[in-house]
Amino acid sequence: MRKLSLRVEAEVKWRDQPVQGVRNWENPFLPSGYAYLFQFVGHDLVNTTAPYSSVTRNDALSANARRSAMRLETLYGDGPTATRFAYESSDRYDGERVRLRLGRIQRDDRTIDAGCPFRDIARAPRDETGVIRQRELTEPLIADPRNDAHAILSQLTSVFALLHNGIVNGLEAAEPAGRRTPAHAYALFAKARSSSARAYRSVVRNDLLRRLLDPAIYRAYESGFLLDAAAVAEPGWKAPLEFSQGAIRFGHAMVRDEYRINDGAMNDLIENLVKTSLADPQNMPLNESWVVQWSHFFEMDGGRKPNLSKRIGPHYSSGLTSERIFPAIDDTRRFGLAYRDLLSSAFSGLWSLRSLIEEIRTRRPEFVRASRLLDDHLWRQSELADWLRERRAFGGLDADDITAISRDPPLSFYVQWEAMREADGLRLGPVGSIIVAETVFAALATPIDEQGRDGAIAIEPNDVGNAYQASFERLSQVQTMPDLISFVRDVCGLSHSVPAFA
Repeated sequence: MRKLSLRVEAEVKWRDQPVQGVRNWENPFLPSGYAYLFQFVGHDLVNTTAPYSSVTRNDALSANARRSAMRLETLYGDGPTATRFAYESSDRYDGERVRLRLGRIQRDDRTIDAGCPFRDIARAPRDETGVIRQRELTEPLIADPRNDAHAILSQLTSVFALLHNGIVNGLEAAEPAGRRTPAHAYALFAKARSSSARAYRSVVRNDLLRRLLDPAIYRAYESGFLLDAAAVAEPGWKAPLEFSQGAIRFGHAMVRDEYRINDGAMNDLIENLVKTSLADPQNMPLNESWVVQWSHFFEMDGGRKPNLSKRIGPHYSSGLTSERIFPAIDDTRRFGLAYRDLLSSAFSGLWSLRSLIEEIRTRRPEFVRASRLLDDHLWRQSELADWLRERRAFGGLDADDITAISRDPPLSFYVQWEAMREADGLRLGPVGSIIVAETVFAALATPIDEQGRDGAIAIEPNDVGNAYQASFERLSQVQTMPDLISFVRDVCGLSHSVPAFA
């Protein structure tokens, strides 16, 4: 795995770009925002107490503890009663909370004033000695601290918090003035949460997965097919390890080395990765030069060309190979994210690639017949071996290494390599598409609210205040991430926000 992690440092030799004006390694069909949306979805599906790369056996430390699927648990936690710190206090409901907590950004001169919008996640100082250090905001006040892994993801989390809060604004505007009961607060919260979750699920189904998956596989799953439909009906369904420790790692290959964050700032990946409460508490909250303008990450109507993701292949940006960000974790002294991904995939008890392919063959043989890489095991091994030999200076793989890896490749590596070979890096190949589709479409098939109702609680026109009627007419029609961003911009009054929201 150490040698293979060095081999994937060699840049991929991509074929000519299918779209003019786009660099050869860029994916013209996948703006960068989708890489981070997929990371957010991954957190919503999988929550482990420790990464597989840091434990020595498949035990409870690394079990998936996420108890509900695709219901924005990564945003809401266990709700405003149990995850109280993630919610804004209010006197309106006798102490009960209904809005998610957000924080103001700071000016570039590191001052905070009332004109700064609430665009950052909420952050707080640690108080271990009784002395509060106001300039060191070490604690992200969010349900899932992984969503403060970098500056883009923390702000994407804020978009979904704004979505929830904007729905609450509309619902409250239709209420009579005065204090309300805790029971009323819970009903309002539940309605806003289920509405947010429906919009989120629609974006994942109709936008994210459509862009990532092989078209034939997407059509099969979108029409209701699942390889393992029986498992979804069982209580406590959880994402399989083949997703969480294997296929999901393709998202790391989409990350580029620098981003235009907004009209006034370009920032590199390493800077982005250390803009967190853990790594840079003295410079929190985020300042103007780090505030994301979402039209640089998704294709908004009439907007500029956004940052594009890298094509999907067995190669990581240099920021993800940084020893500063991803130091060595064992006596191989190998640093970087690729090595950690390979360890997780190789030693967490996943099905072998060949076994997966044969299982797919028994259930959907046409998926296997459509790809020679799947249908012909010896040919696939030969093609893998040839690729591994191409850049022998990277890693020093010997003949035994090449034979072993080509016969039984780590799933995370194979999904990236397959996307390069089968789809020119523009989307996932068949095995990657099936694992992602099987997992995410299964999660989308689970009930959307705690009572097990698939439709959850709908918002009726008379539930919303008059000032919000026009915006809320679009909520049920949200299908893409630009749709969701536009709704948030309008319902939260961010059309003229400075810095710009979109």
